[in-house]
Amino acid sequence: MQRPGVPKLSVLLIANYEPDAQQSMQRFAAVMAKELALRGVEVEVVRPEPFFGRLRPGATGFGKWMGYLDKFFVFPRRLKRRVSELRKGREGEFVVHICDHSNAFYTRYLRDVPHVVTCHDMLAVRSALGEIPQNPTRWSGRRLQRIILNGMHSSENIACVSESTRRDLCRLVEQATLRCILVEMGQNNTCAPVPLGQARARVLEMARQVGHAPPPGVRYVVHVGGEQWYKNRKGVVEIFCELRRSSDQEDLWLFMVGKTLSGELKALIDEAGLSERIVELPSVSHEDLCSIYSAAELLLFPSLQEGFGWPIIEAEACGCRVVTTARPPMNDVGGEAAAYVEPEDIPASLDILLNVLYEDESQREARVARGFANAGKYATKRMIDIYLAVYERAIERKL
Repeated sequence: MQRPGVPKLSVLLIANYEPDAQQSMQRFAAVMAKELALRGVEVEVVRPEPFFGRLRPGATGFGKWMGYLDKFFVFPRRLKRRVSELRKGREGEFVVHICDHSNAFYTRYLRDVPHVVTCHDMLAVRSALGEIPQNPTRWSGRRLQRIILNGMHSSENIACVSESTRRDLCRLVEQATLRCILVEMGQNNTCAPVPLGQARARVLEMARQVGHAPPPGVRYVVHVGGEQWYKNRKGVVEIFCELRRSSDQEDLWLFMVGKTLSGELKALIDEAGLSERIVELPSVSHEDLCSIYSAAELLLFPSLQEGFGWPIIEAEACGCRVVTTARPPMNDVGGEAAAYVEPEDIPASLDILLNVLYEDESQREARVARGFANAGKYATKRMIDIYLAVYERAIERKL
């Protein structure tokens, strides 16, 4: 990237509004900042900061509307001022990278500046357009997604995290084919197996901290994800309930990592009499997540849709078997290592889940080895290499 006689590259990363609690997007921005700095790039991270949002912090209700004021009225002035300062205060190569397409509307302030937008998925846009009936969108949400879509239309360089996302983008954004490139995600943080004894000890401690007492050699399935409709947490619970009801896996537990379970899910769990066997872990560190994967029987990840599916490669990198959905991008990301289900077909999903649980030692070791090989394809180094090339292209387009 660095040319003879020209100061090194400078990148301004636009990250997400923290009160929205979009943890995966915050981690992505943090990884980009860390890895670019290791390459000798001058990196600065900016994001909308709570001003009006301090009156009622939160991503819903009144807090959400205060956040809109911070994002749409307060931050643009700060962004324009900082971009102007950076352009005047240095010579050489300068790029603005919007780390999440939900902030694509900031491209209106970057028309004369090399910029890149990372598109993680088009699910909210598709929902607002009526393409996903199971996720109806209110008027305010439709308006917001229209603003975001307009921002994508004016984005000059778009990095799509999966081929599935790229196809959606090219279908919904005019001439996007000429402006987008596939940049598959690297791991948010380096994941690696934790020694089994150490992992189990940590998992037991986490369970005790939330009021559960699994046995020392607990066997469990894990799900990682939030409350978004497409994460299909209800399907996870239904599959687990059927597994306990109709198989010989009576000793199996379910660990659910992510946002607090909804009242509907808790009622479903109580009705099935499994509240003592389902451990809810609302917030875990990266190190603890690696322990959870390392000691698990498998990751059950039957999402209805995804933009990419980080937990798949995280689990495989930790030596955890994966059962996920037989549709893109999950089956692209999982490769030959994962087993695949149709999440709406619970009996068939149960059969496949049991096939993986019943694997003998040699079969298990072979699947784990395939998982390690597959996860290795999603190295953060490779992702950064491609982004540096994308930055170069963005700069050349402005010369």
